[in-house]
Order: sequence, then structure tokens, then C-alpha cells
Amino acid sequence: MSGRARPGFSFLELIVVIMIMGLMAAVVVVSLRPASSSKIRKGFVRDLNSLAYSARLAALKSNQAHRVYFQFVDKTIKIQSVNKAKSELESVKYTALLSSRPELVNIPEQASFDAFFVEGKNEMGAAQLKDAWFFITGQGLAQEVVLHVRDEAAKTEHKRYSLVLNPFSAQFELFQGFVKP
Repeated sequence: MSGRARPGFSFLELIVVIMIMGLMAAVVVVSLRPASSSKIRKGFVRDLNSLAYSARLAALKSNQAHRVYFQFVDKTIKIQSVNKAKSELESVKYTALLSSRPELVNIPEQASFDAFFVEGKNEMGAAQLKDAWFFITGQGLAQEVVLHVRDEAAKTEHKRYSLVLNPFSAQFELFQGFVKP
């Protein structure tokens, strides 16, 4: 054999290229995989808490009640301020102080509400409502709220969960299964 290099790739070079391609394929597969039901649920609770926090801040700043308004048909949640002088509700537009907070939260497609308890009373009753809401006072206190939600995409053991609102912080806590109001 002469000391001249032959054209082509060595076995080691081929193995390195195959390993790099395998790593790239693994990254692509993980990033393209749809989000799991629990990740979607946690993201929804995070966004809902951010919206409720914004409503609390807006209520404290204006010293007026605000409502967190759930529209089940559109699958959206938004904040409305209560204008007592005009006896009407207005959608809230935020100043630069709150620009990082959402004005609207989308309810996940796989989520359906079985019960919407406000102050111990199920606002949904036997019929499915088009909308429901709870208030946050001008002093920053929220009504007692318990939401029973069914996740159609989840496995059976994690299909039902509850969101319980802390009236002092206006933040929801996630519980597996349905809790009593």
C-alpha cells in the first residue's frame, strides 16, 4: 500500500455524520410532537392566572369592580370593568404597565366546563351556559370560585380537574378530580 490518500470517506467519518444526523432527527421529532394534555392544561392555568392577576391589578388601580368573563361558545376569557355610573360593562384595555399581560385567554379545545361555582352556587345548573363570570372588587378581593373542567384529550385517570380561586390573591390552583365548592 502506498502512502497516497484514496478518495472517499473513512468509516469513522461516516459514523460521525450518521450520529449528527440522528441527533438532529431526535431534536426535530421532539419539537414537532404535539403538546401533551397536561402541558396544555398547565399553560391554560398559567394564562388564566395571569389574566386574573391583571383583573385584580386593574380593579385595585381604578378602585372599581372588574369581572372575569368566560364565553364558552367562543372559548375565550376576558376582563371587563364595571362602570357603575353608566351601569354597563366595558372591555379593559391596558396601559403600558400591563402590556405584558394578556387581554384575552383562549380556552383549550379539549376543555369543557361541567360546573362553574360562584359563592357555592353552580351557575351552570343543568343546562350548558353560553357565558359565566366572577367579580373582583375594587379592593382586589375575588368571589369564591370553583371550576370543574373535563379534558377530553386526557387519559381517563386525569380527565377531570378542578380550578379553585383563592379570593385574596385572585389565583387559581389546579386539583386532580372534582373538588367540592
